[in-house]
Parts: sequence; structure tokens; C-alpha cells
Amino acid sequence: MILALVVILTLSGCVAEDTSSDAVPGDDDTLTIAYWNLFPLDKSGPVALDKLEAVASVLTSYDIIAITGIKDMQAASFTGICDLMPRHKCILSERRGDLSKKERHGIIIKKGYELIDSKDFTYLQTKDFVRPPLSYVIAATNWKFRITLINTDPANVINELRALDMLTQREGMAQTENMVRSEIIVGTLNADCKSLPEKTDGLSTWFWVTPDDADTLRNEQDCAMDRILINHDAKRRYLNQGVGDGIGGVDHLPVYAVFSSV
Repeated sequence: MILALVVILTLSGCVAEDTSSDAVPGDDDTLTIAYWNLFPLDKSGPVALDKLEAVASVLTSYDIIAITGIKDMQAASFTGICDLMPRHKCILSERRGDLSKKERHGIIIKKGYELIDSKDFTYLQTKDFVRPPLSYVIAATNWKFRITLINTDPANVINELRALDMLTQREGMAQTENMVRSEIIVGTLNADCKSLPEKTDGLSTWFWVTPDDADTLRNEQDCAMDRILINHDAKRRYLNQGVGDGIGGVDHLPVYAVFSSV
């Protein structure tokens, strides 16, 4: 049963191996899943319309987009972005995290794809995660998959990656009702540079789609802080990956992966 989230319906480690193809976001026979940490877009208050339009312009090229970094208590920026994306529907979480680290997470799904189930792991806050993950089970025409979304705390990366690994394994085994075999993790894992200079055993069995040499920050630190990971079943549909265009006022760049939808 889908959890009670705030729903807004718009009116209008491992280095990735070279498995690239000519598929690009927007192809009819492909499905593109993206992740973007929008911090600090709305940290200081209301966001100008032209800035929201710039974000929406980037996001409309993707089919499913997971979002973190929404700091505004009223989430007006997220609502504004969704109003500019009439071909998508938006699901927003409650605020999560400790004190100043509180933020909302959300997912934006192109109409035509079905959200079957969602789960909020807030009961794990303080025990395993500063900002607990969320998961979404989504159905395309010929494919059903689960996306787990997280924004890890840089000071607690090793513990959170290990906890996330155990959580996804446990949840994967419990998904018999929905018959979900394809698992995808997206988020700011902070698994690079100062936050995690050396790989940990957490998530070591996953295929890291976003490679270690990717730069997902606008300040060009050559740090792959934002990642997409997939399990063996999802890898069968995987075509290619990339880092999208960012905008001023957002520290991170969107990362995406393209999958076969047929």
C-alpha cells in the first residue's frame, strides 16, 4: 500500500564498464532515470521563476527523476517546478533529517508510468541514517523496478552505505508480492573524495553505473558524489549513463542512466 505522502499532480566499489550505446534520453524505446540534488536552490527563500524554469527545462528530458536537497519548509520550489512539467506527476516526502539537515525528497514520474508502491524508512533515523532513504516501485509497460533514494551525511558515509546495503537486500527479498527483481539506487552517496577516499565494503556487489571518474559537482572538483547503482537484473536493460547540465545556484549536476523499455 502506497504510503501517505504529499502528492502534487500537475495540471498541464566498482568502476562502470563501457556498455554504452547510441540511446539518448527521450528515445521511444528507452526509459531514462535521473537523480538531482538541488541543494541549495531554495535554502535562502523563494526561488525566482526563471530559475525554476531552468530546472524544469533540464528535468523534462528525463522520464523519472529522483530529487533531494529541498530545504524550503513549504517546498514551494518543488511545487513550482512541477507546475512547469505538465507531462509528469510529482510525489514529495515529509521533511526528514536531523535539525539543520532536514530536507524533503521527492520523485517526478512521467505520465504513463505507474507508481505501484512506496516506502519511507524514517523509523531508521538516528539508528542507521541521518536522512533515511525512501523507495518507490514503478511499472513501465514491460518492466517493473524499485528505486531507492538517499542523500547520505558526509560525516556518516561508511555507516550509511553499509546500512543501505543491508536494507536493500532485506527489502529485495521481501518484494515477492510485487515481483520486483530490478533494483536501482540513486542519490548523493558521497562515495568519493574527502567523504570517502577509499572504497568501503558497503554496496560492493552492485554495479556502479555512474563511474568513479565522473564529476557531479559544478565546482569541478572531479568528485563523483552523486551516483546511480543497479543490480544484476536491472543491468540487463542498462544502455548508457551520463552527467547532465546543471544551473547556477545548484551545487550538484544531474546524473542519469538509460535503460531499454522494450
